[in-house]
Amino acid sequence: VVVDNCDFRGFSEKLLQQLIDLPAYTHLILTAASIDKRLKVCKQLLRVACLKQFELISPWRTDLITSAIATRSKQFDLKLSKPVVNYLAKAIGNDNACIDNQLQKLAIYANGKAIVERSVRDLIPKTTQTSLELADAIREGKVERAIELFDELSSRGEYPLKIVSTLQTQFRTLLVVKAAIEKGMRSDTEIA
Repeated sequence: VVVDNCDFRGFSEKLLQQLIDLPAYTHLILTAASIDKRLKVCKQLLRVACLKQFELISPWRTDLITSAIATRSKQFDLKLSKPVVNYLAKAIGNDNACIDNQLQKLAIYANGKAIVERSVRDLIPKTTQTSLELADAIREGKVERAIELFDELSSRGEYPLKIVSTLQTQFRTLLVVKAAIEKGMRSDTEIA
């Protein structure tokens, strides 16, 4: 049984007792955006239940995404080189469900053998182009790459105002850093 978007503050004593008295063969999954472990209901549930938290990794934490992919690849009995794991982190991003689906696909393809990067690139195209990459392409003067990235973002349904907002933030940050450096500030704390 799955119960989505639980508000634990609304649990009555009677409901809580019924949950605690469920038969051992019953699997009850309660999902919530957050859980306040100080609540009486949460304390009682945690005595008889198992808490599993699934937090989304921030998209800019590629080190954590890479680590998660490397760990999960072992669960699928995949033998992936570091360049392959790095490519997967960039290609898939922080979408946990997508990571599992793509690793499952690779496991079926590999059939217990090591996979070369070229095969991985063919099987899993990079679909995580972001507005940040677009900003980098514009900053570096790579016009064709910028157009390609913008077209890809548009075709995936990325809102134009979101793209412009991200570009504006990136370029404003770059201008602030440049002005700080020109004023003689050198350390990160001074610039920040």
